[in-house]
Amino acid sequence: MKKISILYIGIMSLLLMYSCNKDDKDPVLNTSEVKPAAFTSPAAGATFVLLEDNKDQVLTKFTWTAPEYSFSELANTSYRLEMDLAANNFSSPIFVKNIDGNEIEYTVGAMNILMLNNNIPIEVSTAVSFRLLSHITSHNTGESTISEPITLYITPYSEEVIYKSIYMLGDGTDAGWTNTIALPASYISEGKFGIVANLGGAGKYFKFISMLGLWAPQWGTDTEGTGTGGNLVYRPDETVTDPPAMPCPDAAGLYRIVADTANLTYAVYPAPTSLYLLGDGSLAGWDNTAALEMTNNGNGKFSITTALTAADIKFIENLGQWAPQWGSADGASNLKGSISYRATEADPDPASIPVAEAGTYLIEVDLAAQTYKLIHQ
Repeated sequence: MKKISILYIGIMSLLLMYSCNKDDKDPVLNTSEVKPAAFTSPAAGATFVLLEDNKDQVLTKFTWTAPEYSFSELANTSYRLEMDLAANNFSSPIFVKNIDGNEIEYTVGAMNILMLNNNIPIEVSTAVSFRLLSHITSHNTGESTISEPITLYITPYSEEVIYKSIYMLGDGTDAGWTNTIALPASYISEGKFGIVANLGGAGKYFKFISMLGLWAPQWGTDTEGTGTGGNLVYRPDETVTDPPAMPCPDAAGLYRIVADTANLTYAVYPAPTSLYLLGDGSLAGWDNTAALEMTNNGNGKFSITTALTAADIKFIENLGQWAPQWGSADGASNLKGSISYRATEADPDPASIPVAEAGTYLIEVDLAAQTYKLIHQ
């Protein structure tokens, strides 16, 4: 009788363990039972004619409903906005942005940059479709659902750089004070220019001029200007007294100089001799001690050819340090765009640069112009 009791207890224990294991299994998400996210604005078929005069105005806001799952207590939903020519029917979807919320706003200028960066023709109404991929883990596209696309008719304007360059010269530069061979600065944004060049050290000076061979228009500084930055003083013509020249930093070497002729300021930064790639879209991940060194092509230009995955990247100047750092600026895309500088740890982190799809890329960075390109190989 004792043996029968022990056997009975053993069988019941096994049944209880099986029941517990069966009940404790995680539910499996069946994506066929999910109601995908759905756009609520803008209206499908809406027409947008983009005008440069309105570039800072809000053009539209994409909003959408969240997907509906067959059970609750899931992780927060993340979204991936994609676009393509309507005629392509997303045969080659273009990554736009990863989003955690249920909306994203575009100004006229930001939408225009998005269109131009993805080769949408200017001055022509083009049917462009947008769709949302939603997933319940930030990088798990295996559990994605896809919304019904909306098609918009968008006419971009040309954003070819029409601003003239400015030129740097002075006894602290390689050009000396010869105004016919002054060094051209790269256009960054309206009124702002950058250059990576040698500066001669303490007791040497530099200025900017508007046209080769002429001493006006010209930019100098005031009595408060230093080797790290200060105010620009504008000399519009020869009738105005020359402003003082900007002093070079104490140590001679390679520097990145940014002249903002709109806000009348200048800044001088040590130019890096090395630049490194990192991010979860790169082979290095976010380990800043293992970031990938890029090739220094001179004058603040760097490049690297490497494998990337569909995630994010940034650039740092020193291994093991998060500043100085470079990320994306407003309007940047997965193909090309402007980069934003983080000088110190006290400054806010710039946004990451998105990578649309896995592959091998040639990545080019120009620190003078503050731009980057991702060229699929």
